[in-house]
Amino acid sequence: MSVRVKIDWVEFLSGLFLLGSAVLIFADSLSHPIGSLSNIGPGAFPRFLGLLLGAVSIPLLIKGLSREGVPPVLKWRSLFFVCTSLLFFAFTIAPFGLIPAIFGIVLIVRLSEPGYSPLRILALAVCLAVLSWSVFAKGLALSLHAFRWPF
Repeated sequence: MSVRVKIDWVEFLSGLFLLGSAVLIFADSLSHPIGSLSNIGPGAFPRFLGLLLGAVSIPLLIKGLSREGVPPVLKWRSLFFVCTSLLFFAFTIAPFGLIPAIFGIVLIVRLSEPGYSPLRILALAVCLAVLSWSVFAKGLALSLHAFRWPF
C-alpha cells in the first residue's frame, strides 16, 4: 500500500522547474534585441521559448495541485551516476574527443540501473557516439575531434 499525499509532487515540481527555466530564459532574452519580422534579432527565439515554457508549466502546476499523488522517491544511485557521467564528459571531451566522451557517458549512466545486457549497452554507446559526431562535427561543422590523443 502506497502513501497518498494531497499534492502530486512529481507534476508540481516538474511545472515549477519549467516555470523557473521559463523565467530565467525570458529574463536573459530581454538583454538582446528582438528585431522585426523581416530581420529577427537574437532575442526573439529565447523570448518565444521562455513564453512557451511558461505556458506549458502552468497546466502542470495546476494539475499537480489538484490531484493526489505518491511522494517522490529520490534514487541516490541514479543521481550519483548521472552526475558522475556529466563530470566524465566534461573532463574527457577536450583531451580524448567526442566519441570516447559519449561512449563513456553511456557506459557510466548504464551503471545507475541494473538489468540491461552488455551487448545492447555497447550497441547504444557506439550508435550514440557515431550519431553525435556526425551531427555535431560533420553536420553542424563544429570543431570537435572524433578521437584525440592527449599526449
